[in-house]
Amino acid sequence: MKLALDRMETVSREAFGEDAGKLDRYIETNRKQIAALLDMTDVFIQIADLRPPHFAPTNLNIVIRNVLDKYADSFSDTIAVHLKLAEEIPNVRADEKLMEVVFENLLSNAIEAVGEKGTIDVATNLEQRFQVSPVNLGTKNYVQLEISDTGTGIPQEEIGKLFDRFFSRREGGTGLGLAIVKKIVDDHHGLIHVESAVGVGSTFTVSIPVW
Repeated sequence: MKLALDRMETVSREAFGEDAGKLDRYIETNRKQIAALLDMTDVFIQIADLRPPHFAPTNLNIVIRNVLDKYADSFSDTIAVHLKLAEEIPNVRADEKLMEVVFENLLSNAIEAVGEKGTIDVATNLEQRFQVSPVNLGTKNYVQLEISDTGTGIPQEEIGKLFDRFFSRREGGTGLGLAIVKKIVDDHHGLIHVESAVGVGSTFTVSIPVW
């Protein structure tokens, strides 16, 4: 696919001269999507091999902005994306590339859910959770990533199946996207929660422990 895009760019410049620049935006968008697919392939391999994440101090606000920049040209003019990122949030203990995969999957699902027109809200904040485990008494700090959409919503009877492998609400879907998200979050000792109402929209909340 990448070679085909490179060839398309060359041929368009030969055929259309200066007017070929009008295609650059679309070619570059496809290049970014191919790169994202390659990253996703790496994650499939990682899951198959059960390799652990490479933990490092990671800022989720930076992860979010990087992904949004990568897909900026893919948004329809009728889809509004609102950011409410907490300032000076602490780093989390995470694999930055895998956190990008988590957000890419959730963002892609939100875009599909809103269809031709809608709103997607992305927020981060710091939260404290009380630990119920006898070996971890007290509170623990997490950075919370929340992505909400005004899409079609999910029936309550399907919410419990969302993270099952090969379960998909989309015709032709692999049913692996959210399963991958769940595994990555689990491997980071994090939490993921879904709230949804048919005809109203959905909210996915991911909590990752602070470094």
